[in-house]
Amino acid sequence: MNHKPPSPEVRDEMIAAARLRQTLDAKLGKNTAESVASLAAETPHGPRQHRTTEEIAAAARLRNTLDERLGRTRSRSRRVAAVQRVDHRTLNAVSARRTPPRGGVLATLTVPVRRESSPEETPRHRWGLASFLLVQPLLLVSLTLSGPPEQGGPAAMLWLIAPTVLAATIAVLITVYRGNGPVTDLRLTFSWSDLRAGLKLGTAGVVVGYVVTLLWMRFVDASPPGLAGLGSPANFTVVQGIVLFVYLWLVLPVCEEIIYRGLLWGGFERHQWNRLLVFVLTTAVYTVNHLDRVIPVIVLYGLVTGLARLVTRRLLASVVTHQVINFLPALAVLLASVGAIPS
Repeated sequence: MNHKPPSPEVRDEMIAAARLRQTLDAKLGKNTAESVASLAAETPHGPRQHRTTEEIAAAARLRNTLDERLGRTRSRSRRVAAVQRVDHRTLNAVSARRTPPRGGVLATLTVPVRRESSPEETPRHRWGLASFLLVQPLLLVSLTLSGPPEQGGPAAMLWLIAPTVLAATIAVLITVYRGNGPVTDLRLTFSWSDLRAGLKLGTAGVVVGYVVTLLWMRFVDASPPGLAGLGSPANFTVVQGIVLFVYLWLVLPVCEEIIYRGLLWGGFERHQWNRLLVFVLTTAVYTVNHLDRVIPVIVLYGLVTGLARLVTRRLLASVVTHQVINFLPALAVLLASVGAIPS
């Protein structure tokens, strides 16, 4: 019994699938499954034509799944492992089907695949730069007034903590009532890769910042830099020192990143500004709000935390980077409050 060769439409899809797989193999540096180059070959045998239709569907599904997988994984070994897992499951699922769905090969190629939204596909929010201008005065309170009370106590603790925490809380509420919530609008999601990126960038920032501080003390100002607006840590009790340690190390970075790399960054992105320009502008605003510290060091820290946000496109990496940078100053406050080191 003679069988007709594949139609031109089917042949075009076969050739496209073959080229796609060859491109993926070249980029990954490793063949992930048997070559699909044979899909482009014409054959008069009926079983081969039927099997080719199923392989086209497998290639199409694999293409869609690889697009989302390769966009999220970064190391080459993970890419290869992800491709192998996807290819195995996809080909097994398709090979179990004896006949293509009704509607021909095009209906097979358009089988929907579940996808997770990328940063570019995140729903638009209704808040913009005006939201940052609303919370900015709270951040300037501790910079424009005379500073915290000289003696420790609840008033000093409230002075140090309340403005920034209140500003971050308002920022989160803005995303809830004028947007899609902090997880979506501020890209505040957990990822192990973001955590590792934050630890690496934060450690690099601490090392380079230490060198810059030594050079600053050697050539510009010999007095050791302290935490602006904190006063003498010796004025605080041990309990207050512990509270300050937790706040400076863990809470303050979260609040500031929500405001600068969350609310301000998102306000620029809403107007579709270039991401590099957004990175520069948010770093500049962050630096201006911290000019009471060693300028080269604060510029460095702003660049490092902004780079974490730029590279990962999410907020967790910049939060972790900020926390790593703040750990040693927070520890110094704690040790000074208990008298372990001079304040």
